Formats: sequence, structure tokens, C-alpha cells
Amino acid sequence: MATPPAVVVMAGAARARPELSELLGADRAAGVQRVLLQRAMEWGGALSAGRAIAAHDDESVADAVGRVFAGADRGDGAGGVAGGSAVVVVWPVLPAWRPEHSEAVLDDLAAGCQVSVAPVFDAGLYLLSMAQVVPAVLSLPEETWDSPDAIGLVLASVNQAGADVGLVRPERALRGPGDVEAALADPLLDAELRALLT
Repeated sequence: MATPPAVVVMAGAARARPELSELLGADRAAGVQRVLLQRAMEWGGALSAGRAIAAHDDESVADAVGRVFAGADRGDGAGGVAGGSAVVVVWPVLPAWRPEHSEAVLDDLAAGCQVSVAPVFDAGLYLLSMAQVVPAVLSLPEETWDSPDAIGLVLASVNQAGADVGLVRPERALRGPGDVEAALADPLLDAELRALLT
């Protein structure tokens, strides 16, 4: 791919969930969320060659993509993203972002997938990439992105648009008590997060 994809990190999704705050306390939960957001931004910056931005707290996915790519044709989905580049929307919910995530996105784009989705095991997505703006996907309600039905809803919209779709491997997020337990059981969990979670 000649031009690296742009990356939009949904920073508003980095707010600590009540169940995480109850388990860890407000300060440690906020610390976890800061780490997750920082890591998502660093990963996005590497993937996008410095073109990663954080969405505003109250900004929808459609508005964030529209703000970054104001010149894109969002009317019929036929036009590519402004500048000939793809866009990757990221939710900062993973404890670690690996090169394999970048490789999967780039491989899907190179293979001609117009949309790629990356699900979280229990609900929602951690990543959505689009080789071109797909209005049917961007018009989904905001609650879609964190829903147990996210994959089905996104795929239905992609099929409606007649676009080819790729699937990036599912991952476990770090959002609730069960996620904390699983993270602490992982011998590869880094020291920074382990200190915040124990």
C-alpha cells in the first residue's frame, strides 16, 4: 500500500467502566485506561506513519472519520478515503497491540477487502478498517460498536454495500473483572499493567 492508512482512536471509549472502578478503585482504573489509550495511540501512530488522531470524547465514529477525511466522498461509498488512503478506527481496549494486528489490517487491505473487523470476545470491536468510506457502516448507531451483536450488524451493513470483508483475530479486552483476572493469569502481561491491576 503506497499510502499508510490513517488511524482514528476512539478516545472517549477509554473511560473506565463502573465495574472496573469498583474492582480497582477510581484512580487505578483511570490509570489502566490511560495506559490502554496510550498504547492504542502508539500502535496507531506506527501503523499510520504518524497520522493517528484521538477522537473527541463525545465524537461518533462517523463524525471522527468525517472530520479527518472531510474531502472524502461519503455520499455513495464509491469514492476512496481522501488522499487515496484507508482509515482504521481503533477502540483502546486491548492490553497489548502487536505487529500481528498491523499485519492483518494491511494484508486485508492488500487483498482487496474494503472493510475489516476485529471483534472483542464478549462484545464489540477493537478495530474497524475501511479501504473506502462505507456509509452503511458509518450510519450504524454508536451503541453498535460496544454491542454483543457488533459483528452481525457490521457484516449486514457491509453486505448491503456489496463490499468485501476481512476478519482480524478476536481478542480479549480489558474492561471488567473477568478481563482483569485473565490478564493477571497471563505470564506475558507487562509490569506496568500488572502493577495497576493488583
